[in-house]
Amino acid sequence: MNHQKISTIIGVAICLLASLGLPSSGEGMGSNEPDACRKRIVSDYLRPLNGLPAAHPPPANGRLRGAPRRVHLYPVMDGLIQVGGNSFGYAFSVEGLLREWRPGWIVRSQLARVAMNGREGQVLEAQQRTLGRIRSVKMLNFSLPLRFGTGIYRYRLEIESGDSKRIAVYDQYVRVVPRHFNAGVWLNAEHYRPGAELFSQVRNFGTLQVTFGEDIQVEVFNGSTWVQADFQSPSRRNKRLAVLLAGQASSCSALTIPLAAPPGRYRIHKSILTQYARAARQRYVGFEIG
Repeated sequence: MNHQKISTIIGVAICLLASLGLPSSGEGMGSNEPDACRKRIVSDYLRPLNGLPAAHPPPANGRLRGAPRRVHLYPVMDGLIQVGGNSFGYAFSVEGLLREWRPGWIVRSQLARVAMNGREGQVLEAQQRTLGRIRSVKMLNFSLPLRFGTGIYRYRLEIESGDSKRIAVYDQYVRVVPRHFNAGVWLNAEHYRPGAELFSQVRNFGTLQVTFGEDIQVEVFNGSTWVQADFQSPSRRNKRLAVLLAGQASSCSALTIPLAAPPGRYRIHKSILTQYARAARQRYVGFEIG
């Protein structure tokens, strides 16, 4: 499968996820929406994978040829971009009682480093397991730890029957990147007049997944400190959190500057939570009305 197509598919999936938490580009927006709002990938961390030989991941529906319909294969960690310390690979899911499924399969998984030219290096991690009587769901997990530093790796999964007949062979690339937070808020202008439309967008240039609220919080400088402005984004009954993965941008949110808004210094305040932080990061972007 072409990795550029994979990048596009992942980008579309993430955009759909983010749209659950933010107004879509057409919600409350007219034809004045800036072109920058359509930019949904701000850092393409998948680009180094595009020139590698094609990978052969499992089918999207997780079905295995020759396996019972109630058996599926699914990714343990979503995404081809992972931060160090995570795991990558696939696991089986079985509908019904585990003790009733005794396939006798031999399953092998391995992880090898891959050079930028696609040449595979030393196998760094490997495991083999025979699926006889299933005592725990852990026996169905064939993911491997990503503990060998940053770089590109190839994960390989082989499944054989008890009489050594090959059932399936899959492989997939994963890029391991360092933990890096770099998310902020973009505005379509620095100066607005009353009645103008403000567009804001959260952009995640870093490698960490970020989560944030859908609303636009506006603060005004009163001469000595920042206080909440009299106008905010329109409230929505079912507010949800939006999620962005590495290198992604949210859909734009729109806010009409009230005609009665006094001139002065304003700013957008956004609280952004990362995967490994206990407290949210506070991000601000200023603008003026006048």
